[in-house]
Amino acid sequence: MRWASAAGAVNGKVEAGALSDLRGQFVALKAVARDIALSTGTLNLLEFDEVHRYADAYTAQRAFEEQQGRLEAVWFELTGAADAANLSDADRRADIARVRVAQAYLRSLKQLEQNAITAYDEALREPR
Repeated sequence: MRWASAAGAVNGKVEAGALSDLRGQFVALKAVARDIALSTGTLNLLEFDEVHRYADAYTAQRAFEEQQGRLEAVWFELTGAADAANLSDADRRADIARVRVAQAYLRSLKQLEQNAITAYDEALREPR
């Protein structure tokens, strides 16, 4: 889940290479273990605190995935944009707004990434 920070819209201009470090960085996280535990009733065999730690980890993972989906939507709008030199002023302003939204999503995603890693670590710690 490594996300590099991206350059972007500064003083109304989109810097060259803005968001280009995202290429190929989207990840698909799995929740198979959770789904199996739910469908088989295995959760009933675990201690409450352990189930709570796993639930926190999956909640953090789900928040990361949802935010990543929002970023993907904006990212794919931007990658389909025409060459900046050929854009009208209105289209350029709209793309700059999209870059700013993508930057906000990236900042948020970075925090959600850290939250998920912390929750994973907590879920996997040895019981006290």
